[in-house]
Amino acid sequence: MITSGSELAQFIDKATPLHMLDRATLLGETASLYELSEAAAVKGDTEVVKRDALDKPKNHFLALVQSKNGVLWELEGARKGPLNRGSLSEGNDALSDQALEMGIRRLVKIQQGAGESTRFSCIALALGPEE
Repeated sequence: MITSGSELAQFIDKATPLHMLDRATLLGETASLYELSEAAAVKGDTEVVKRDALDKPKNHFLALVQSKNGVLWELEGARKGPLNRGSLSEGNDALSDQALEMGIRRLVKIQQGAGESTRFSCIALALGPEE
């Protein structure tokens, strides 16, 4: 649950009515989110891509999210709505091998097959078990 009035809630309220490119601009101009992203990026195993070196037409936002009923949804900034990637088996979550095959591994295989770069960042947002 996102806390009402929090910085993230305010960002979502501002971003929701915007077009894809305007959302990207807002994200880039939100200093606190940028600082958190940069702090997380330097903890990874690969070299951080400098902002001015990004190949803008080929870089975009994509998220894979598991719903409460076990469906894996793909959210892509260039699409008008979510894509249902299928139901996860009992006991699997968004980071399970099944979900990875339905999601990110499938996307990497598509990119590799097309001869495209497989450079990407991965961030996990997770909630603890419900009490």
